[in-house]
Amino acid sequence: DAKPLDEAHAAHVGGQLINLDGAFTDAFAIFFVADIEAKRFNARHDRLGNLLRTRYWSTRMKDDAQLLAAFRYAARNPIRAGMCERPEDWFWSSFATSCGLALTFPFVDASRVLSLLDASPTAPGQALIALVRD
Repeated sequence: DAKPLDEAHAAHVGGQLINLDGAFTDAFAIFFVADIEAKRFNARHDRLGNLLRTRYWSTRMKDDAQLLAAFRYAARNPIRAGMCERPEDWFWSSFATSCGLALTFPFVDASRVLSLLDASPTAPGQALIALVRD
């Protein structure tokens, strides 16, 4: 049973957050550190609210076309940023896992997107690669 973290129960050491009371997810750790940093920044600059504001958000996909467009957009972000030449080359993206080219993010399930593409059961990754290529 992981306990909720507060500054008294966590240590930020060498760029890594260590929970002194139990386990927690990496995503929780990132939000925890971001929350602490936002509070400190706001206190220093006499501000209120979220530090990141609306840069990050989530929205429900309205239809299949929007889902495919969002998938393509997210997969191509590292290319637009000049970080790689192909989406499957970017380590921090789940795209290569979705294509069956890596096991970096085993929890990723691209079956919904693959079903929209009528992907071949023998080579589903090829349909995803075709979707994100220019």
